Amino acid sequence: LNDVRTRDELWFWMNTTLAEQVFAPDAELRRYHHPMGFMRIGVQLAKQVNCPRARLMNTPGFANEVCYEPWNDRTVTPETRRLEVVNWTEHNSTRFRVGDPRNFTAAADNPYGADFLNGLHHPFTADGYFVDYNVNSSNLTANEKMLSFQEDLAVLKAADWIGVQARLVTVELTVYNAPYDRFINFLAYFEAPPTGVLVPTVIVRPFSLGVSETNAESTAWLFDWFRLALVIYVATVVPISEINYYVYQEDRMTADEKETYSRQLGDQPNGKAYLMSFNGIADAFLVATFLLMFLVRISGSVDQAPGPPDEFRSFLDVARRYEQLVVADSVFLFLCIVRSITFLRL
Repeated sequence: LNDVRTRDELWFWMNTTLAEQVFAPDAELRRYHHPMGFMRIGVQLAKQVNCPRARLMNTPGFANEVCYEPWNDRTVTPETRRLEVVNWTEHNSTRFRVGDPRNFTAAADNPYGADFLNGLHHPFTADGYFVDYNVNSSNLTANEKMLSFQEDLAVLKAADWIGVQARLVTVELTVYNAPYDRFINFLAYFEAPPTGVLVPTVIVRPFSLGVSETNAESTAWLFDWFRLALVIYVATVVPISEINYYVYQEDRMTADEKETYSRQLGDQPNGKAYLMSFNGIADAFLVATFLLMFLVRISGSVDQAPGPPDEFRSFLDVARRYEQLVVADSVFLFLCIVRSITFLRL
């Protein structure tokens, strides 16, 4: 996939490797993962603009030259006109294919799509032209689905659907791995600068949906509620205990020790002394990290169904949030280890 550098190579990859791995029942992908829901193929086109050197464009060597925006990002509106795709048929009765690649779809009109995509060079919006394929459709056999997909690719290629005007091509699919009990979001996107050389990027993120459907997920939620109780204890009982400890230590000091203590803390109240200490800062970060992580996890719980049964749903944002929660969980564990050492008052 990383060797795809031209549009012809991209068409070849989708027509062979992608089609076989997604639809062929004996493919290597299906031996270990089960594709879920719909696969989406999308393209974002640049808008036509006036060429910067009009006199140069009028010379014989540049006759009928058309110029487009070099990049699409959040500040540049992409192409929105209806495309001409000869021999493209409307939605078929099998519901294997959904969407019309001739019509522009805005991100706001697709509630189950991703919000945006950070490219290597520019951030892209989720607008574009899309066509979705139901990889689990029972109305067609595996060979019929693969053949139908390849026929659509031939029609789109003949219409130059991914031509010089294209600035971004995306392929997104979600699969399920039963042994690990994890969903995996696969996104391959190809940035298409005006140089003609594609820049491929692959993002593979495992994620969980945050529901309590299995015993392991129910146990994880119980542990989260238990950790929440411990965090509440750290946020309430521990500060009182620490402040009392500071008071007790100050009462045992000699006059010289109190003078040194006063110079170090600037005659701060004992409560503020705790908050400005290493223990207080560690407790504050520990509580803030877990509460933020807990709230995000609760608000990020989604239904297992990948959107409506006849519509694509992107799990790119869900997988990204899950990855961030894993990192936050690691930070929380590190803070717990650091804080536990401070309880040993040697």
